[in-house]
Amino acid sequence: MEEGKKLKIAYKNLDEFDVTPVANGMFGGISPDGLLTLNIYFDRKSTPTLLEIEHIEHHLFGNEQPVEFEEDADVIREVVAKIAVTPRAALNMGRWLVKKAEEAQKIIQGEKGTSD
Repeated sequence: MEEGKKLKIAYKNLDEFDVTPVANGMFGGISPDGLLTLNIYFDRKSTPTLLEIEHIEHHLFGNEQPVEFEEDADVIREVVAKIAVTPRAALNMGRWLVKKAEEAQKIIQGEKGTSD
């Protein structure tokens, strides 16, 4: 593309996602065709699938105790998204992510400084 030439970009499907996943890590590697494959995950505790609660008095319950869990594990590492990108796209995304993370840290640190 010619340098200095402007492109119009239209975004689609921005409102078609039911959930915006929270993530706290990723793993992956390089595919045979040179793409970076990223598995983005969220670590969480195992969710109870069966609870036992005590009937204390009319319409009042308490002392909730989990009986069974979805998994017998200390941590559930739930993959919330999978993507494959070119090395060039990964570098661009990485630079953008670092820039935005630094901006967010400045905002957070500024808020902490004003509340003291």
